[in-house]
Amino acid sequence: MIIYIAVFVYFTGFISNALSQGEYSELELMKSYHDYELLESFYNYDKNGVPVNYPFQLEFSFLDVKNYVRFYLYNKNDHNDRIELKINDTSPLRLPQYWKPGAPVKIFIHGYVGNSTVPQMEMLKNKLLERNEGLNVIALDYGPLAHKLYPIAAHYSEDVGKIGSQLIDFLIENGAKTTDFHVIGLSLGAHIAGFVGYNVKSGKIARVTALDAPTIGFIIVGKHGRVDKDDAEFVDCIHTCSGTASFMEHMCHADFYPNGGKSPQPGCGTGVTAMGCSHVRSQDYFTESAEKGHLFYALTCQELTKDGPNDCVDEGALMGYPADQKLQGIFYVETGSKYPFSNTHTTV
Repeated sequence: MIIYIAVFVYFTGFISNALSQGEYSELELMKSYHDYELLESFYNYDKNGVPVNYPFQLEFSFLDVKNYVRFYLYNKNDHNDRIELKINDTSPLRLPQYWKPGAPVKIFIHGYVGNSTVPQMEMLKNKLLERNEGLNVIALDYGPLAHKLYPIAAHYSEDVGKIGSQLIDFLIENGAKTTDFHVIGLSLGAHIAGFVGYNVKSGKIARVTALDAPTIGFIIVGKHGRVDKDDAEFVDCIHTCSGTASFMEHMCHADFYPNGGKSPQPGCGTGVTAMGCSHVRSQDYFTESAEKGHLFYALTCQELTKDGPNDCVDEGALMGYPADQKLQGIFYVETGSKYPFSNTHTTV
C-alpha cells in the first residue's frame, strides 16, 4: 500500500508540473505529504484496534466544504472573462453574454492539485466556447481543497459533488432542464462529476464524462462511491492509465480505451513519469474531440481482457465530445503521439 501511494505521489507531482507549468515541484508536493511514516500512520491501527492519530485528522471532520468550492460562468463573447455564479443568486442568469436560457450547459471539473485556470482546463473551456453553439460553460473550482493531502481531497470529493448538484437544481428551478446538463471531470474530478450527477434531486441529468477516474481511495467503495453508469442518462469514460492509476473496469455506458487504455500512451515515454502524462492524455483527447473536424473513431469490442479491449469491429462509434449515447459498450481507439491526436482531423 505504501509503495503504491508513493508512486501516486510521484505521479501526481508530474501532473502538477504539467498542469501548473512549474508552480508546484515534485519536491514541494512530496513535502506536503510529509513522509512515508505519516502516510503509514494513516492506514495503521494500534494494538487495541484504534486508528492511529495523525496531524490532519481533524480536517476529516471539520472542513466546511462549501468554503472550498466556487462556480464560474464564462462570457460567450470574451473567453477570458467570467463571473462567479452562486447558488440562489439569479443576477448572472439575467446577463445574456454569460447565460443563454435553454442552451446546453457544460460543467467542467479539474483534478487533484489543479484548479479551473490551469492551462489544460483553460484549453478545454476555450474549445467548448469556440464551437459557437451558444453553450453555457461553467467551471466547478475546488482548488483549495485539491491542494490538500490526497486522502483529504478524495474524502471530501462526494461533498464537493453534492454542492455541484445543488447548483444544477438551482439552475433547473430557474428554467434549465435536466437534459441540458453535461458534466465533465478529470482524474479526481471524474468521481466528483459522478457525484454531481447522482445527487441531482430534479431528475437524472443528460451526461457525465469521466476522464481517467483514479482508483486510489475509490477501489472498495462500491458503485455509488465512485463514478458509475447510474450517475446520468449517459456516462462515458475514457481510460488512459488504467490498471495503475485509474480504473480498468467497464463501469460506464460507454468505456473508451485509447491505445488499450494503459500507460504509456503514445508520446508519453516510459517510466513513472509516463503515468502522469498518460493520465492527463484523457483530457487531451477529450479537449481535441471538442474541436470541429477532429474525430476519434472507435472500434466496438466484445470483451475487455487484462490486456485491454478484444474482438473489435467498426460500427462508427466516436470517442469524446460527439459520442453517441445510442452506442454503448467497450471501445478501442488508436491515437497519434502528439497533437493532433485524433485519427481523423480535417479543417472545417
